[in-house]
Amino acid sequence: MNEKSLSNKLKEFEEYLLYDVENSDYTTKKYVSEAKKFLIWLYDVKSMSISKIDKKLIVEYK
Repeated sequence: MNEKSLSNKLKEFEEYLLYDVENSDYTTKKYVSEAKKFLIWLYDVKSMSISKIDKKLIVEYK
């Protein structure tokens, strides 16, 4: 996934949190920020794509 499409996915996630889940602006920004950190770790440290995300990988990140 390239940077532009990743950015689009994060924007979709942000809109989902704001309008569908109706989180506050602060909560939404925090969740999106944490998602970005996770994806940076996924690509830079693990050299994996977004399609490889599973529960085990998320627990490892934590």
